[in-house]
Amino acid sequence: MTKRTILDVPTDFLLEDIINDYKEIVGKISLNDFAKILNTTKQNLSGRKGYGGYLLEKERLLLIKHLTKNDYKETRLYKKLIENINLLVQNELKEDLPEIEIPVRGDVDVSCGHGVSVYNENPTGTCKISQTVLKDYGANVKSTEIVYATGDSMSPEIEAGDALLVDTSQRDIIDGVVYVFSYDGQPMCKRLQRTADSFKAISKNPQYEPFDIDRTLDFRIVGKVVGFMRPIR
Repeated sequence: MTKRTILDVPTDFLLEDIINDYKEIVGKISLNDFAKILNTTKQNLSGRKGYGGYLLEKERLLLIKHLTKNDYKETRLYKKLIENINLLVQNELKEDLPEIEIPVRGDVDVSCGHGVSVYNENPTGTCKISQTVLKDYGANVKSTEIVYATGDSMSPEIEAGDALLVDTSQRDIIDGVVYVFSYDGQPMCKRLQRTADSFKAISKNPQYEPFDIDRTLDFRIVGKVVGFMRPIR
């Protein structure tokens, strides 16, 4: 007889409620397709739904992984599933997801000084990186890319040659956060601070004075800097 573990016990979530919550995210989905997500059969789910059965802990784990992989972490269903999760189930979630290739824009030198070049939209290559690392940084795995820093205005926080991880889906400016942006045709990396009618670009290096963004000039947020990679020198 197979020994039952903590993953085989029911959660407090009605199976039918969870299926309906998932349909709110993706629209229509067949019971057969939902069963594949939970690594079970249509017949199994149908029978359990019929008598008011509950989602199992192992199914909760699979569904959380599925939602994470498909960037549904901001949904009501994900937040419901992750709340009060058993510590043993949390440990199961710590396993690394497969690596993903993200675009590298090697021709782009993002100035941490005064701005030096035009932002090139075409990637020059790719870089493999752990999805787990990107998610730990709070980055969207489908919209993160690498550009390179130049100059010393953000030193020692960001040094010339650092490979910046830029999430291009995060373009709404949060006060005090570091962004890559194009300003009057020049790609820059600065911390942005809201002012009464615009933004102030702030350098880490005190030798560089903050400056106000002139909104009559072209100003476009490329994305939020969520992290960086630095070679050992």
